[in-house]
Amino acid sequence: MDASYSRRFSKSFSAALTSRYIQSKIIEPGLAVAGNETKIGRSFAVDVSALYRKKFNTPGLEYNMLSFGMNVSNIGSKISYVSNSDNKEFIPTNLRFWNKLFC
Repeated sequence: MDASYSRRFSKSFSAALTSRYIQSKIIEPGLAVAGNETKIGRSFAVDVSALYRKKFNTPGLEYNMLSFGMNVSNIGSKISYVSNSDNKEFIPTNLRFWNKLFC
């Protein structure tokens, strides 16, 4: 389940924040694995993203808009699939950048 908030700070810059509740059932709950009972994995995470777009008017250029973006996703707590809470793993955090020229 996700909940997002985005905001445009100027004509060129906007940002967003997304919070996420994760409930993962990749292992059937109740099974015994290495002496531990399995359970549904639960975690919380957030995403942070930003976008910068700028129009420019330069004679002779084919493109007239430049766009840069950034996203950091799955910043969050550890997740476990076994009852023993000592065995927790981080969820994978991703960092992405992109840019684009528009006509």
